[in-house]
Amino acid sequence: MKKTAFILMLTLLFDPVFSQTEFSVPTLPDSARYQRMVGQANFILLSEINYAKQMGQTVEEVATHVGNLFKTTWPAEKEFKGFVQGCLYNFYCYSPIGEVKILEQSDVHVVFETTNLFSWLKENGSVFDVTYEEYITYLRIMHEQIADYMNSKVSFEENNKGLIVTLKKKTS
Repeated sequence: MKKTAFILMLTLLFDPVFSQTEFSVPTLPDSARYQRMVGQANFILLSEINYAKQMGQTVEEVATHVGNLFKTTWPAEKEFKGFVQGCLYNFYCYSPIGEVKILEQSDVHVVFETTNLFSWLKENGSVFDVTYEEYITYLRIMHEQIADYMNSKVSFEENNKGLIVTLKKKTS
């Protein structure tokens, strides 16, 4: 009887220890973690647009609001050069399975192409009642607010590979 009670007691003591092994912290390469976080950021952006639309706002209104919030985090004193570097950095980070390539550049303008910018949304039509076109509109208008703050201008043009972004220094 003592042996049976001892085995039962050991089982009860160690069962919680062994049952905890059902879950574990994932170990992923940095590239997979990076892609996951870009996806999460994009879905948060889509949720933001969806919520604004449910509250009766347009994509343009929410993008203007967010652009005005974000612009003050940019170094206004760096003007056009700071805007170019920030845009190149951001679009590069937001394109984990694409690339960013500078097509033209001078002291007063830069044109670059980004490929596979949230291509999953483009291929699937709509998520959270937000389309790829609304996503691009949001990005464009948000960047317009930042561009103005940085004494610059920005425009977007879609092509079959992705997005062509043109940045220009404002002239007086």
